[in-house]
Amino acid sequence: MNKSIKTTKTWTDNVSITPEATNQYVIALLHEYDNKIENGEKPNINPYTDKLTMKLIDGGSIEIPETIKKNVIINWNIIKKHSKKSYLHHMFEVIFCLVFVFILLFLLSKLRKVVEFMNKK
Repeated sequence: MNKSIKTTKTWTDNVSITPEATNQYVIALLHEYDNKIENGEKPNINPYTDKLTMKLIDGGSIEIPETIKKNVIINWNIIKKHSKKSYLHHMFEVIFCLVFVFILLFLLSKLRKVVEFMNKK
């Protein structure tokens, strides 16, 4: 048998790979894809629709099952939703703080004028 031939194993071939490693791999592909789309680039693959193959340390590869990929996509969409919500929430807080500071400065300037007026009398 020629050892230079690399085979793609299926999930049922008893490949020792952790679910965390698989999840992280799929999330990395999803993140990269979304970033490229956001930046107007054309990605090589679409991890949402294409079959995903993960390279193994031994040089082989494994096809990630659709059920695992779908679960990771669901979790990824939740992560994206929360991160965007979090970003908007922080922007709202910053804007609110700036408005508060401007109102405070305005009131202090009015108070200063009142104090100056009272001191002249």
